[in-house]
Amino acid sequence: MKEKKEGHPAALRIAWIGVIAVMVGGYVLTVEPRDEDVRSAWLRAHELYELANHNERMLQGAAELTSARKRVARDIATLAAQNTSGRAMLAAVQVLGREARARHVVVVALAPEGDATPAPSAESLTVSLRGRYRDVLGTIAVLSTREVLLRIEAAELGQATALPAREIEATLHARLYHGLAEIEKEDVHDQTFVR
Repeated sequence: MKEKKEGHPAALRIAWIGVIAVMVGGYVLTVEPRDEDVRSAWLRAHELYELANHNERMLQGAAELTSARKRVARDIATLAAQNTSGRAMLAAVQVLGREARARHVVVVALAPEGDATPAPSAESLTVSLRGRYRDVLGTIAVLSTREVLLRIEAAELGQATALPAREIEATLHARLYHGLAEIEKEDVHDQTFVR
């Protein structure tokens, strides 16, 4: 009888090992593949999320390009209408007045520069401005971004003795274009100089 009692715990151990093996096997065969499926589903979902975000950014970029294309077409139509020196000068005076007023800058003078007969599609100008430093620089910065083709070639900044301490006077040497053909003739390597 003692032998049967000693054999019984061994059989019990073997039975428990079998139960554990079946549980591990069941886990490996059923639960582990499901975990792998869940992980791959999460990875695929993340990839699709990233793709959707990328596509959304692409659509926003396309909308911005369409908007830019419309602005360029409108600007070209506006610039093409400024095909004479008088029309371009009128547009330049309007833009200069509007921008100077918005920044509390005084336009002291606006005059043709040099030869009295302008080039067929471009004209050199001298523009004198007076105001606070930041306001004058802001006005200069936006002049070439408005609805006239005005390129600032040089700017002279200085403080006049008759002006209040916080004001400066700026003399701009600019080129006003009134024909789109002249732009192509300009040297790409021209630079703007500040003295």
